[in-house]
Amino acid sequence: MASGFLKGTLILTIAGFVVKAIGSINWILLSRILGGEGIGIYQMAFPIYLLLLQISSAGVPIAISILTAERLALHDFGGAKRVFNISFTMLTITGFIASLAMYFGADWLISSGLIAESRAYYSIIALAPAVFFVTWISCFRGYIQGYEMMTPTAISQIVEQLLRVIVMLGAAIISVVMCGCSSATTEEKLVGAWKKENSSETFLTIYDDGTYEQAHAYGTGRWTIVNGNVLKLTDFYGSSDTYELAEVSNDTIVLKNGRKWLKIGNI
Repeated sequence: MASGFLKGTLILTIAGFVVKAIGSINWILLSRILGGEGIGIYQMAFPIYLLLLQISSAGVPIAISILTAERLALHDFGGAKRVFNISFTMLTITGFIASLAMYFGADWLISSGLIAESRAYYSIIALAPAVFFVTWISCFRGYIQGYEMMTPTAISQIVEQLLRVIVMLGAAIISVVMCGCSSATTEEKLVGAWKKENSSETFLTIYDDGTYEQAHAYGTGRWTIVNGNVLKLTDFYGSSDTYELAEVSNDTIVLKNGRKWLKIGNI
């Protein structure tokens, strides 16, 4: 008994180390693809995913393993099977409801202001199906652990992590290619000469040293990004104007009020 317990613990420990190592490599690669801004947007959605995952399955896999082990100790194999069937049905329902809540609630999370960055919407809906599948798989893990079989659990954890990495990196690459995005930060994208939509005159010239020049304004001012999506311009005299940014790409700035600035040249 003791040797079996130690063996199972060792197997799960090694699997946990491998899963963590794969995850670390994934974050390194993902950050190079998406850049700091992309990672930040993804991280806005991740707490919602973790919360719903906890709500849908918190503690249930452990309870399944304990109840299954108790039934097996009494040689009640039918009882162990009933524990699995009931748990499987319950987790399937709760996981499905949690996934639907995350998917259809994404728009509300953005519009209500609970998540300030509108671009996090796609991260939320992309993570929504994972709530169901992770909840669903946890039922099988709990049941198998009740049989004191740790190897299938360890293998499933590693396979799950590998699939997660493949999907995340693949989706990131596809997003970058399709959107024409780069890993440039908001600050880097802002550098250049800008004009207002439907105008041919240069309205604003932003430099990478934190200074800017504005048409019909005296001297050079300072610019900075506040709270991740607000462009603050402080002119030569110390007076400040702020512009709330809805979207920033390499050649277009869309303000929250719907107006657009178009880039007419790089600096």
